[in-house]
Amino acid sequence: MNLAESLLLFDAPEKKEPDKGSISYSAFDEYRDDSFVIGKRMSKCIDVLGPIKQDECKHVVSMGEWSADNVIAWSISQINEPVDLVFASWSISPEPARRLGALHKNGLIKSIKAVFDLRAVIRKPEAIKTLKAAYGSKSIKIFNNHAKCYVVTGQSLEIAIVTSANLTNNPRVETYCIYTNKEVVSFHKNWILKTFNDGDPFSEDVFEKSKA
Repeated sequence: MNLAESLLLFDAPEKKEPDKGSISYSAFDEYRDDSFVIGKRMSKCIDVLGPIKQDECKHVVSMGEWSADNVIAWSISQINEPVDLVFASWSISPEPARRLGALHKNGLIKSIKAVFDLRAVIRKPEAIKTLKAAYGSKSIKIFNNHAKCYVVTGQSLEIAIVTSANLTNNPRVETYCIYTNKEVVSFHKNWILKTFNDGDPFSEDVFEKSKA
């Protein structure tokens, strides 16, 4: 299965017509320029976000039928090579966990280092079990965490996604700030790794390493 075929796993499922009072009734309704994106209900992440290059950023607000794992898949499509994924999230549900596992099976995500809040283990143990089965039991650490930040690393490009969105199917308004600036990406990658490795995201060397 090639990259494009794998990303079809992340297409928005067919939905019934939204109830009256929802933000948009159209099957695909968006506003986009290079930096500011609105994805309305029923829009697909891979269509709405468009391309991104080095030293660019996108500020996104969405009520589309997609979530953080879809944006991770879009990031892989931009990097266009196997990646490593470092992230912190408050929660995960079984379907996004299955899709992340499929991306590993298809060779698109080589490894993950994930920080979850204890509530994720309590509320969705089957999703945590799915991730551990795909990536190994040492790929997940539990910490007192409510942050949602995902860093996708390839050889040619790194993308940091700072967002309100967990790894859950949640058709509510969410925001995403997406960065490819090396210092910004390094800062978020470093504090997540410090949390993962040491249980301490608040050391000064997180900032110093980002500036290096």
